[in-house]
Order: sequence, then C-alpha cells, then structure tokens
Amino acid sequence: MIYYSEMTEPKPSPNGRRKTTMARLVDAGRAEFSRNGFDRAKVQDIAAAAGANVALINRYFGSKRGLFIAVMQREVAEKQTGDLPYPPQPTLEAEARCWFRQRYDADRDARAMLRIVVTEALTNPEIRDDMMAAITDEHESNIGQRLHALQRAGAITDDIEVAELLRMMLLVAFSSAFMEAELLNVPADDTRKLGNHFAESLGARFGAKP
Repeated sequence: MIYYSEMTEPKPSPNGRRKTTMARLVDAGRAEFSRNGFDRAKVQDIAAAAGANVALINRYFGSKRGLFIAVMQREVAEKQTGDLPYPPQPTLEAEARCWFRQRYDADRDARAMLRIVVTEALTNPEIRDDMMAAITDEHESNIGQRLHALQRAGAITDDIEVAELLRMMLLVAFSSAFMEAELLNVPADDTRKLGNHFAESLGARFGAKP
C-alpha cells in the first residue's frame, strides 16, 4: 500500500542526506568541543549525539581535526554573512558602536567555544594554520561592506584602509569578549561602555569631518 504522504513528499536525495548529516555532526561537534576541548572530545560521542555512524566523521571531514575546522568555519560564516541586526548607520562612530555591541554579545555568548579556539591556536600549530586558512578575509564580510560604503560616501577618511580599520575593531571586540569577560570577570555593561568609548575614538580619528 502506498500512503498519500509517500506519493507527494519526495525522498531526500543522497546529497541532501549528506548535507543534513554533516550539519548534525557540526552541531554535535561544537557542543562536544565546547564541553571538553579538542583533545578530550570523543568522536564516538559526537557521532552518537548526531545520530550518525562514527565512520562518517572521517568520510565527510577527514578527521576529528577536520570536523573542528568545519565548526570554526561555520562560526566565522555566521558572523560574516547575512544581515546585521541593525540598519546601516550614517557615521563611522554610530556604525562601530552598533557593530561592537552585537559582536561582543555574540562572542560573549560563545565564549566557551572561543576559549577552545584560543587554546588550540596557541598550542597546536597545525590546527592554527588550518584555522587561518579556513577564515576568509573579513573586509569582504557584512561589516566590511558597510565600512566600504561609508568610505565611498565620504563618512570615513581616505587615509586608512577598510581592512586596517576592521582589524582594529575585531581586535577590540575579541579581546573584550575573551580577556575581560572570560579572564578578568569584568561586568558586561562596563565592557559595552568600553566599546562605546572605542567607537567615539574611531569616529574622532577616522570619521570624516562635516
């Protein structure tokens, strides 16, 4: 007997099943790496949480390290792509202020994974190199495009490259989320105030004067 749902709903293609399984493995890998770090993470536990055969980790990602890099790639992609959760701002100070707030909150929420990334980058040269190769230039990201648009509109001076400006913004956001929230236990509101002061400084130095 053929049921109606079987007639109207096509079966997932092999490629679709592969993508779904890979996504589940990345989700499970992120949770396992966040809890236990890279070295103590077990591929058997990751596969079990994903409801997948453990052999698929090697098949789809090459190794546990490959899965870790895939987790990092998705973390970066989620921050780089898609719409920012606030409208474009008319000045560098306003754009930096809004961006810093949402980026700091996102990094702070993911600080367990951030801790693992920093540890592995410092102690494992192979993973560090793989991670750097996996991360695309953020000057092509959503915020990079916003900064380019501001510079074209004359709201950012021409004496600084957007890539350099963005590196400064990323450094402050990263250090605030990790060093202050994770190591120094600075209250979140104080760190957000620091971001506001930083945005003011950027605007004063690189924002075009009316």
